[in-house]
Amino acid sequence: MGILGLPLEGVGLLLAIDPILDMMRTATNVAGQAAIPVIVAKRHGILDEEVYNGRHLAQDRVEEREFSPAL
Repeated sequence: MGILGLPLEGVGLLLAIDPILDMMRTATNVAGQAAIPVIVAKRHGILDEEVYNGRHLAQDRVEEREFSPAL
């Protein structure tokens, strides 16, 4: 018996599975930390939807092509 009252094989199994579960917990936390501010900003009317949707990036690329000198 191990310290936790589990057989040593059980502790090994727990140590093998826990990193996978930890990755899922971390992914859930990151998704929540990214989604909640967007929802709050949208509800308060302060979300810049053009920036959020990435339209400004596409426009910047077009402007770079128009004004960059030919090589």
